[in-house]
Amino acid sequence: MEVGAAMTHQDRTLRAANVELKPTSIGLHAEQRAVAKALSIGDWDGFDAIVIALESSQPPCGVCLQALASLEPTLDADVYVKNTLTDELDEYTLEELLPEAYTSR
Repeated sequence: MEVGAAMTHQDRTLRAANVELKPTSIGLHAEQRAVAKALSIGDWDGFDAIVIALESSQPPCGVCLQALASLEPTLDADVYVKNTLTDELDEYTLEELLPEAYTSR
């Protein structure tokens, strides 16, 4: 499955895509790669929104949500899920998707 993510903070945009290593089930989700990129930049302090594009309306998995929460502990960020087959766009907040996030707040 192809998944892309674009994360914004202030006037910056960071893009990432999932990686699937075949024939194994090892892979990295697009959201996890976006968080890793943001952390490797060093001065990326939180994010305002993330858009995830995939061939369904499935919100991010729990591991990805927790990774996003580690970057944005206020949980105020918007999460958009874009279904590339139907053009449907669902909008959530990080807190709606992960109300019991483990954060430093």
